[in-house]
Amino acid sequence: MPQKSSIETQLSEEQLDILTKKIGTGKWSVDGLKDLLGEWGYEISRSATHRHIQKVEDKLKEDADALRESRMIVEALGKELGDSETLGEQGRLLVEMARNLTFDLIRKVRQENRTLDPKDIAMLGKGLAEMGRALRLDQDFETNIRKQIEREIKEQAADAVDAAVAGEKGLSAETAEMIKNKILGTA
Repeated sequence: MPQKSSIETQLSEEQLDILTKKIGTGKWSVDGLKDLLGEWGYEISRSATHRHIQKVEDKLKEDADALRESRMIVEALGKELGDSETLGEQGRLLVEMARNLTFDLIRKVRQENRTLDPKDIAMLGKGLAEMGRALRLDQDFETNIRKQIEREIKEQAADAVDAAVAGEKGLSAETAEMIKNKILGTA
């Protein structure tokens, strides 16, 4: 593992985060960042500041490349899963999870200086496809439960109409039948 720079050893995590964000904007010069470090009370050389900027920029570029690659893989997996598994909130969560898993996998592979094995992608795709099918089954089950509840509510309303006729609440049998048919959707 490479030796940590003087910036990494001296600055707090919060300061390192701020510095990384400033470097990521691309608007700060080496001298500007060196001056900022001086304002924070650190005496860091210009060359150490430049090396740190290069290190952060390389890491940001690697992350951007990995993110771009993971998006391409997830898009391909999304096409494989089909619309039914990727629509709706659960589908969007599945796609987001796939993106994160793929991104993490790519970063890990690159850190180990390996290439991405197609078997890894195939296994990830297979797992996501299974999750997609499970989500679809869950959505179907939920839909069926809602239909059953709706049917029961309508039947209870129709029974209330029957009770109103039976209890002589002022509805004619003909009117009660018409209301029941409207409620049950058979009219």
